Amino acid sequence: MKQQGMVHIVGVDLECGSKKIVIPEAAVTNCAAIIGTNRFLQVLTETVKIPDGCELVEISPLDTALAALSTHHENGRDTVILASGDPLFYGIGRKITNLLGTRYTRFYPALSSMQLAFSRLGIPWDDARLLSLHGRTERNYLGKILSSTKTALLTDGHHRAQVIAQEMCEFLGVDQYRFTLHVVENIGGEGERIFSGSPEEAAQHNFASLSVVIVVKNSGMDVSMCVPASRYPYGFGLTEQDIEHSRGLITKHEIRAAALHLLQVPSNSILWDVGAGSGSVGLEAARMHRDALVYAVEKNDEQHRNILANKKKFDLVNLKLVQGAAPSALNDLPAPDRVFIGGSGGNLSDIIRFCNEELPEQGVMIVTAVLEKTRQLAPQIMYDCGLQVELHTIAVTRQKYPETSETPLNPITIIVGRKQPIKE
Repeated sequence: MKQQGMVHIVGVDLECGSKKIVIPEAAVTNCAAIIGTNRFLQVLTETVKIPDGCELVEISPLDTALAALSTHHENGRDTVILASGDPLFYGIGRKITNLLGTRYTRFYPALSSMQLAFSRLGIPWDDARLLSLHGRTERNYLGKILSSTKTALLTDGHHRAQVIAQEMCEFLGVDQYRFTLHVVENIGGEGERIFSGSPEEAAQHNFASLSVVIVVKNSGMDVSMCVPASRYPYGFGLTEQDIEHSRGLITKHEIRAAALHLLQVPSNSILWDVGAGSGSVGLEAARMHRDALVYAVEKNDEQHRNILANKKKFDLVNLKLVQGAAPSALNDLPAPDRVFIGGSGGNLSDIIRFCNEELPEQGVMIVTAVLEKTRQLAPQIMYDCGLQVELHTIAVTRQKYPETSETPLNPITIIVGRKQPIKE
């Protein structure tokens, strides 16, 4: 059987990578190619004797570099790949092991930029949530930040530190001051700079594309209006008495439980609670999934006060009040994974059609109907939009034992619309 070559992935020390690159001797003994960025290869030729017959290959375009690697691997020759920091930490290491497995790979890690950033700031990082936005799509990274006491992110040209800060400001409002942003840009390079401040302050700066952002939730905040966690240790199951509301205008907890069950709200998702009223459905969802973003859309001023009171009472930074009538109030919101429509203000058809356009494949929309008109109209509109529709009518009767009297509640129909995959 023909012997295949090894791939040695060498982490370049960010502290001195611009001046000197060290490759272990074992990695160059049978080396046919060294792959790296133009900068790394230039430093390498200035500081290291390249073995005879060893070609230098730029890592971009990546497909060309990987083709050269595969050729040498099949011919029994070794290849060296130069990568920043730790190649197995959001680096090229995953792609290489997926391509060749671990049998033909050897790793020589250096300190990652994230490790160096935490050390610069003197912040422990064993309890941090770690994310990379560098060349990646994280649709709801904001939810992950808000649900963590400490989050570190690798940035790129699209998701710069000031963009992250601006998104925090827009969602949180005054709650943004509950967080501090630390930014370490160009770490290990001549242009290294460290910033610490509020999201609002960070949003005013122009940071380098290659930065580490560390977001820390501040302690010692005013929680005088918050309910002690020991009162509600569970993440689901609030009664009407637990939630601030007006004149009995609240989705009863039996209906709320069924609606949330049918919504199947995923973790780290986006929920629109349209015609939110007191915000009880969105409130429960936000408590169950702290890394989800919940937009409570409501036009009534009195209900605005209830939503804000409930948000503060249960300390929910991941719930945002959107003041205004749907569907116009939905225009600037990020696309939802789930939609709950508790009230429509006479705009039911427009709201359903708007939400349907924004829902992704496998998205779910729910309308709760007390009136027969809504019960008849909503399913037809959903069906016309191409949703798979089902109805669940729930009649609740309450009784306190050993009392014999019963209190019937108005029957509610929960209308569920599920968006199906687009057929090829």
